[in-house]
Amino acid sequence: SGVMYFILINQAFNTLFPTIKAFCEDMILFKRENKILYSVFEYYFSKVNGDIIFQITTPLMLYTPIYFMIGLRNDIESFALSATTVVLACLCATSLGYLFGSLVSSIDVGLTLMSVVILPLMIGGGFFINVDSIPIYFIWLEYISFFKYAFGNMMIIEWKDKIINCKDVCFLQNGNDVLDFYNINKNNFNFNFYMLISFSLFFRTTTYFILKYKTNKLYK
Repeated sequence: SGVMYFILINQAFNTLFPTIKAFCEDMILFKRENKILYSVFEYYFSKVNGDIIFQITTPLMLYTPIYFMIGLRNDIESFALSATTVVLACLCATSLGYLFGSLVSSIDVGLTLMSVVILPLMIGGGFFINVDSIPIYFIWLEYISFFKYAFGNMMIIEWKDKIINCKDVCFLQNGNDVLDFYNINKNNFNFNFYMLISFSLFFRTTTYFILKYKTNKLYK
Protein backbone atom coordinates (compact mmCIF):
# COMPACT_ATOMS: atom_id res chain seq x y z
CA SER A 1 0.00 0.00 0.00
CA GLY A 2 2.79 2.38 0.92
CA VAL A 3 4.82 1.74 -2.18
CA MET A 4 1.77 2.29 -4.40
CA TYR A 5 1.04 5.63 -2.77
CA PHE A 6 4.61 6.84 -3.03
CA ILE A 7 4.83 5.75 -6.67
CA LEU A 8 1.66 7.73 -7.30
CA ILE A 9 3.07 10.82 -5.54
CA ASN A 10 6.39 10.56 -7.36
CA GLN A 11 4.79 10.20 -10.78
CA ALA A 12 2.45 13.11 -10.14
CA PHE A 13 5.30 15.36 -8.99
CA ASN A 14 7.30 14.52 -12.12
CA THR A 15 4.54 16.01 -14.28
CA LEU A 16 3.23 18.67 -11.89
CA PHE A 17 6.10 21.06 -11.29
CA PRO A 18 7.41 21.41 -14.89
CA THR A 19 3.99 22.62 -16.08
CA ILE A 20 3.85 25.52 -13.62
CA LYS A 21 6.26 27.46 -15.81
CA ALA A 22 4.32 26.71 -19.01
CA PHE A 23 2.62 30.11 -19.29
CA CYS A 24 5.01 32.33 -17.31
CA GLU A 25 7.76 31.93 -19.90
CA ASP A 26 5.45 32.65 -22.85
CA MET A 27 3.57 35.74 -21.68
CA ILE A 28 5.82 38.32 -23.37
CA LEU A 29 5.71 36.46 -26.68
CA PHE A 30 2.00 35.79 -26.29
CA LYS A 31 1.22 39.47 -25.65
CA ARG A 32 3.06 40.47 -28.82
CA GLU A 33 1.48 37.86 -31.10
CA ASN A 34 -2.00 37.56 -29.64
CA LYS A 35 -4.84 38.91 -31.86
CA ILE A 36 -2.40 38.98 -34.79
CA LEU A 37 -1.34 35.37 -35.25
CA TYR A 38 -3.60 33.37 -32.94
CA SER A 39 -6.38 33.66 -30.39
CA VAL A 40 -6.27 32.69 -26.71
CA PHE A 41 -8.05 29.41 -27.46
CA GLU A 42 -5.63 28.48 -30.24
CA TYR A 43 -2.64 29.27 -28.05
CA TYR A 44 -4.06 27.40 -25.06
CA PHE A 45 -5.19 24.36 -27.05
CA SER A 46 -1.83 23.91 -28.76
CA LYS A 47 0.12 24.57 -25.55
CA VAL A 48 -1.83 22.09 -23.44
CA ASN A 49 -2.32 19.34 -26.00
CA GLY A 50 1.07 19.60 -27.66
CA ASP A 51 2.72 17.82 -24.74
CA ILE A 52 -0.06 15.43 -23.85
CA ILE A 53 1.58 12.47 -25.58
CA PHE A 54 4.63 12.92 -23.33
CA GLN A 55 2.40 13.37 -20.27
CA ILE A 56 0.93 9.95 -21.02
CA THR A 57 3.95 7.99 -22.21
CA THR A 58 6.43 9.23 -19.60
CA PRO A 59 4.47 7.88 -16.59
CA LEU A 60 3.89 4.62 -18.46
CA MET A 61 7.59 4.18 -19.19
CA LEU A 62 8.51 4.83 -15.56
CA TYR A 63 5.68 2.81 -14.04
CA THR A 64 5.86 -0.35 -16.17
CA PRO A 65 9.15 -1.79 -14.85
CA ILE A 66 8.35 -0.73 -11.28
CA TYR A 67 4.98 -2.49 -11.37
CA PHE A 68 6.47 -5.89 -12.10
CA MET A 69 9.52 -5.38 -9.88
CA ILE A 70 7.53 -4.88 -6.67
CA GLY A 71 5.31 -7.93 -7.13
CA LEU A 72 1.86 -6.48 -7.71
CA ARG A 73 -0.85 -8.56 -9.37
CA ASN A 74 0.80 -10.26 -12.30
CA ASP A 75 -1.90 -10.10 -14.97
CA ILE A 76 -2.46 -7.83 -17.94
CA GLU A 77 -5.86 -6.53 -16.83
CA SER A 78 -4.62 -5.41 -13.41
CA PHE A 79 -1.55 -3.78 -14.92
CA ALA A 80 -3.58 -1.97 -17.59
CA LEU A 81 -6.07 -0.62 -15.04
CA SER A 82 -3.33 0.37 -12.62
CA ALA A 83 -1.30 2.11 -15.35
CA THR A 84 -4.43 3.94 -16.54
CA THR A 85 -5.03 5.16 -12.99
CA VAL A 86 -1.46 6.47 -12.74
CA VAL A 87 -1.76 8.24 -16.10
CA LEU A 88 -5.04 9.89 -15.08
CA ALA A 89 -3.50 11.02 -11.79
CA CYS A 90 -0.56 12.50 -13.70
CA LEU A 91 -2.95 14.31 -16.04
CA CYS A 92 -4.72 15.74 -12.98
CA ALA A 93 -1.37 16.89 -11.59
CA THR A 94 -0.41 18.40 -14.95
CA SER A 95 -3.73 20.21 -15.18
CA LEU A 96 -3.27 21.57 -11.66
CA GLY A 97 0.18 22.80 -12.67
CA TYR A 98 -1.32 24.60 -15.66
CA LEU A 99 -3.89 26.19 -13.37
CA PHE A 100 -1.27 27.59 -11.00
CA GLY A 101 0.89 28.60 -13.94
CA SER A 102 -1.96 30.70 -15.28
CA LEU A 103 -2.57 32.37 -11.92
CA VAL A 104 0.94 33.64 -11.21
CA SER A 105 3.37 35.80 -13.14
CA SER A 106 6.49 34.40 -11.47
CA ILE A 107 7.70 30.82 -11.52
CA ASP A 108 9.08 31.14 -7.98
CA VAL A 109 5.70 32.29 -6.66
CA GLY A 110 3.99 29.43 -8.47
CA LEU A 111 6.33 26.83 -6.99
CA THR A 112 5.85 28.26 -3.51
CA LEU A 113 2.06 28.29 -3.75
CA MET A 114 2.02 24.80 -5.22
CA SER A 115 4.09 23.46 -2.34
CA VAL A 116 1.55 24.92 0.09
CA VAL A 117 -1.42 23.42 -1.77
CA ILE A 118 -0.01 19.99 -2.62
CA LEU A 119 0.72 18.96 0.98
CA PRO A 120 -2.94 19.10 2.13
CA LEU A 121 -3.91 17.18 -1.00
CA MET A 122 -1.38 14.49 -0.11
CA ILE A 123 -2.69 14.32 3.46
CA GLY A 124 -6.23 13.93 2.13
CA GLY A 125 -5.14 11.09 -0.14
CA GLY A 126 -6.03 8.42 2.40
CA PHE A 127 -2.64 6.91 3.17
CA PHE A 128 -0.91 9.17 5.68
CA ILE A 129 -4.07 9.71 7.72
CA ASN A 130 -7.03 7.37 7.80
CA VAL A 131 -10.29 9.05 6.85
CA ASP A 132 -11.76 8.26 10.29
CA SER A 133 -8.85 10.08 11.93
CA ILE A 134 -9.23 13.35 10.02
CA PRO A 135 -10.82 16.10 12.15
CA ILE A 136 -14.30 17.04 10.98
CA TYR A 137 -13.19 20.55 9.98
CA PHE A 138 -10.59 19.06 7.59
CA ILE A 139 -12.77 16.31 6.13
CA TRP A 140 -13.24 18.37 2.95
CA LEU A 141 -9.61 17.60 2.04
CA GLU A 142 -10.66 14.05 1.30
CA TYR A 143 -13.05 15.13 -1.43
CA ILE A 144 -10.85 17.66 -3.25
CA SER A 145 -7.74 15.46 -3.34
CA PHE A 146 -7.31 13.65 -6.65
CA PHE A 147 -4.70 11.51 -4.89
CA LYS A 148 -7.53 9.93 -2.89
CA TYR A 149 -9.37 8.71 -5.97
CA ALA A 150 -6.21 7.45 -7.68
CA PHE A 151 -4.95 5.72 -4.53
CA GLY A 152 -8.38 4.18 -3.98
CA ASN A 153 -8.39 2.63 -7.43
CA MET A 154 -4.84 1.33 -7.15
CA MET A 155 -5.75 -0.31 -3.83
CA ILE A 156 -8.94 -1.82 -5.27
CA ILE A 157 -7.02 -3.25 -8.23
CA GLU A 158 -4.44 -4.84 -5.95
CA TRP A 159 -6.49 -5.95 -2.94
CA LYS A 160 -10.09 -6.59 -4.00
CA ASP A 161 -11.02 -10.23 -3.18
CA LYS A 162 -7.34 -11.09 -2.76
CA ILE A 163 -6.39 -13.99 -0.49
CA ILE A 164 -3.62 -13.33 2.00
CA ASN A 165 -1.58 -16.42 2.82
CA CYS A 166 -0.38 -16.16 6.41
CA LYS A 167 1.61 -18.74 8.31
CA ASP A 168 0.72 -17.13 11.62
CA VAL A 169 -2.26 -15.10 12.78
CA CYS A 170 -2.89 -12.07 10.54
CA PHE A 171 -4.40 -8.79 11.64
CA LEU A 172 -6.00 -8.50 8.19
CA GLN A 173 -7.36 -11.78 6.86
CA ASN A 174 -7.84 -10.90 3.18
CA GLY A 175 -7.65 -8.12 0.64
CA ASN A 176 -11.12 -6.83 1.43
CA ASP A 177 -10.04 -6.35 5.05
CA VAL A 178 -7.16 -4.21 3.79
CA LEU A 179 -9.60 -2.03 1.86
CA ASP A 180 -11.82 -1.71 4.92
CA PHE A 181 -8.79 -0.74 7.01
CA TYR A 182 -8.12 2.19 4.65
CA ASN A 183 -11.86 3.00 4.39
CA ILE A 184 -11.88 2.33 0.66
CA ASN A 185 -15.16 1.23 -0.88
CA LYS A 186 -14.39 -1.44 -3.46
CA ASN A 187 -17.60 -0.54 -5.34
CA ASN A 188 -16.32 2.99 -6.09
CA PHE A 189 -13.91 1.91 -8.81
CA ASN A 190 -15.75 3.49 -11.75
CA PHE A 191 -16.67 6.54 -9.68
CA ASN A 192 -12.99 7.15 -8.90
CA PHE A 193 -12.14 7.02 -12.59
CA TYR A 194 -14.84 9.55 -13.40
CA MET A 195 -13.62 11.83 -10.63
CA LEU A 196 -10.05 11.79 -11.95
CA ILE A 197 -11.27 12.70 -15.43
CA SER A 198 -13.51 15.42 -13.98
CA PHE A 199 -10.68 16.96 -11.98
CA SER A 200 -8.46 17.10 -15.05
CA LEU A 201 -11.17 18.68 -17.22
CA PHE A 202 -12.13 21.15 -14.49
CA PHE A 203 -8.55 22.33 -13.95
CA ARG A 204 -7.95 22.72 -17.69
CA THR A 205 -11.22 24.53 -18.33
CA THR A 206 -10.62 26.89 -15.41
CA THR A 207 -7.11 27.58 -16.70
CA TYR A 208 -8.48 28.63 -20.08
CA PHE A 209 -10.91 31.14 -18.57
CA ILE A 210 -8.17 32.56 -16.33
CA LEU A 211 -5.95 33.08 -19.37
CA LYS A 212 -8.89 34.62 -21.22
CA TYR A 213 -9.49 37.04 -18.34
CA LYS A 214 -5.80 37.99 -18.05
CA THR A 215 -5.59 38.53 -21.81
CA ASN A 216 -8.57 40.89 -21.75
CA LYS A 217 -6.86 42.88 -19.00
CA LEU A 218 -3.72 43.25 -21.14
CA TYR A 219 -5.60 45.41 -23.63
CA LYS A 220 -7.48 47.62 -21.16
